[in-house]
Amino acid sequence: MEDQQQLEELFKGCRKLLRVIRVLLQNKTPMTKYAIEVQAMVYDAKSLLKRLEEIGVVRAIGVRPRRYVINSEHPLVKALEKMMLELGYL
Repeated sequence: MEDQQQLEELFKGCRKLLRVIRVLLQNKTPMTKYAIEVQAMVYDAKSLLKRLEEIGVVRAIGVRPRRYVINSEHPLVKALEKMMLELGYL
């Protein structure tokens, strides 16, 4: 099994979350919810983005359209990015 599939299997039930985080890590510029959903190949990421924003992993910018950017200074983001890079998920 590929490393990418293993990571998603390990975090089963969190596949959407992993894909959204991966897209945000790959695109350090603010993105709309729609752009994130298209690139992550997920449907309705609104609740995920809200949760990530609440814990400080993602920052929301603006109102219409609301855009999201990864908080690269958050310790959890740094750890996730390192793990994803080492596993080839990024």
